[in-house]
Amino acid sequence: MDYTRQSVYGDRSVIGPASSAVAAGILDNEIGVDTDNVTKWLGESIGEGAARRAEQVMAGTAEG
Repeated sequence: MDYTRQSVYGDRSVIGPASSAVAAGILDNEIGVDTDNVTKWLGESIGEGAARRAEQVMAGTAEG
């Protein structure tokens, strides 16, 4: 699913949520999908964080 979605919508169009940075790292290693901890994801989904992430995605430099 990750490969299919990313081939249509681009890199980082599938992001796994995790409860902590450690859990995000484990999830990323186990299933091969970019992951973020929920707090980081929320911070980058609203307000200035969302604008910054949108700029990174448009520039192709989003970091996980």
